[in-house]
Amino acid sequence: MKVRPLWALVLVLPLGLTGCAGLATSSDVRAEQAISNAAVPYLNVGALDPVEGQSAKEIVRYFVLAGGSLVDDYGVARKYLTAEASAGWMPSEGATVTTGESDYRVTGSSGRITISGRQQASLDARGHVAESVPVTSTRASFGVSKVGGEWRISSLPKAFRPWITDIDFRRVFSPRPIYFPAANLKVLVPDVQWYPDAGLATAAARAALAAPPPWLRKVLNSPDKSRIRLAINAVPVDLNTGLATIALSSQALAADGPTRIALWAAMTATLTTVPSVTRVELTVNGSRLTAAGLPAEPLIASDLGYQVVAPGGAGLIARRSSNLSWKRPGVVGTSRPSGDPDSPPAPLPRIGANFYAIAADRTGSSVAALSTDRRSVGVWTALKYRPVTTFADNLTRPSFTGKVALVAGTTGSQGRDTTSGAGVWAIDTGPKAGQVRARSLSTPWLQRSTVVALKLSPEGVRVTMVLRGPDGDSQVAVAGLLRDARGTPIGISKPVSVPVGIDSIIDVAWSDDASLIVLGGKVGSDGRAVGNSTIAQVALSGQSDVFDAPAGVQEVVATAVGPGDVFVLDHRGSVWLREGANWVRQSEINDVAVPGA
Repeated sequence: MKVRPLWALVLVLPLGLTGCAGLATSSDVRAEQAISNAAVPYLNVGALDPVEGQSAKEIVRYFVLAGGSLVDDYGVARKYLTAEASAGWMPSEGATVTTGESDYRVTGSSGRITISGRQQASLDARGHVAESVPVTSTRASFGVSKVGGEWRISSLPKAFRPWITDIDFRRVFSPRPIYFPAANLKVLVPDVQWYPDAGLATAAARAALAAPPPWLRKVLNSPDKSRIRLAINAVPVDLNTGLATIALSSQALAADGPTRIALWAAMTATLTTVPSVTRVELTVNGSRLTAAGLPAEPLIASDLGYQVVAPGGAGLIARRSSNLSWKRPGVVGTSRPSGDPDSPPAPLPRIGANFYAIAADRTGSSVAALSTDRRSVGVWTALKYRPVTTFADNLTRPSFTGKVALVAGTTGSQGRDTTSGAGVWAIDTGPKAGQVRARSLSTPWLQRSTVVALKLSPEGVRVTMVLRGPDGDSQVAVAGLLRDARGTPIGISKPVSVPVGIDSIIDVAWSDDASLIVLGGKVGSDGRAVGNSTIAQVALSGQSDVFDAPAGVQEVVATAVGPGDVFVLDHRGSVWLREGANWVRQSEINDVAVPGA
């Protein structure tokens, strides 16, 4: 199976830029100003005006350094260009994030100067950040000539994107969730994009109207939203009331009522993350965009019937021998009196020694676990045990969405030319499900690969997996969980790979709603992890952080509220919790589960 790469790094460009930051690439809209009343100046990072007598090499170096200053459409950087070169340069299609100017090397003469550096990440025109794994070399060659006796850059590489050091990038840009409504499910799905603070309300509104990332399009509700635009290239924010007024193009009037409500919900969730915004108003031709059931002043997405799922709200379930108990995140030894904040905690069943790798829905009323031979699943609904007939081998730890548990495995038909015999199954654990069966999901893209780990995102729309190819290489991928009109899972969309800077990947979990925790290590012939282990926190839009883990661990469990509550487990039933820079063994438990994950 060939998995497409996930280009997850986008630079949304600044106040006064001529680019179309955050819009679908097929759009013909060109936003000349990204203005809101809350705009603040850009940091003037690493930008010095040219001075008399600079050499051609110095002109190129300082031009590149000026890529950290976005003011006035890279106004300082343009001073190093001839008038013709400046007129032809459109720096709005992204940027290159480098390790730092100490790695820059400038060479050349006779009218052509080359600068080289080390690329740490890249920014594209959609607002996402894609890490370069590993760090790669990058170079650009410029034509130079004299204007009025001073050297200037007369030609740039085609589609040259500004270089910005990693330190400057983190000073100028910050990650922002852009929300999209899910298809056949009343939840909003975040897509993290990077923006400078100036003009943030306008940039965020444009991004919420743009097409979602390609790997998510089949699982999101965005019917022809690409035709709806901002009627004006600005979203004014009243600083006294916190009201952001979003004037939409007349195409919004063609949207039906549910689509209008979904648009209101996505805009409300997205724009209220802007510090100066407390609520939004959608208008068309100066009048409020209405829909049946639309509240007078919706303040949060739930006022519109949509949920932004808070990761990890249900706490933890810890296992000690056969006993399960509720715990609160981060303190495994302390009882937690509640599961899902919206529901009372369910009493938890006893799990026999012939089952391990527990999982549960958000209330704990449905629990699932693997048999020790990893060939069957046990389900407990309201404390009642219901076996699932053996249907596959090498099953993964279950992962829940609602009352449905997903597992992956193999059917024993490996060795064919066209298939690995691998699959993903859904198990309905609800009390009305009757006899519990495993139902195969559509995964035609698997071909000769296998799924060795699978976890659902907090809102149940996205899936992360560890995929192992026929050559034994493993990779992390993300995809969408396909549902029918009733919200029932029916398949997994074609995944895209996530760049991860560690080898021998064996497990993955959601660190939060926008990043992953990836476990790397070597696996012996018996399938058990051996030797040193490594953990990477990998942002879907951003850069990763890598740290060591206890030797021999083979599973990772995360609460999805951030990197603080991360557990690793080995085959002997030992559990470690990360506390600061250290791992502390949890002597009282031998398994842990995050309800609803």
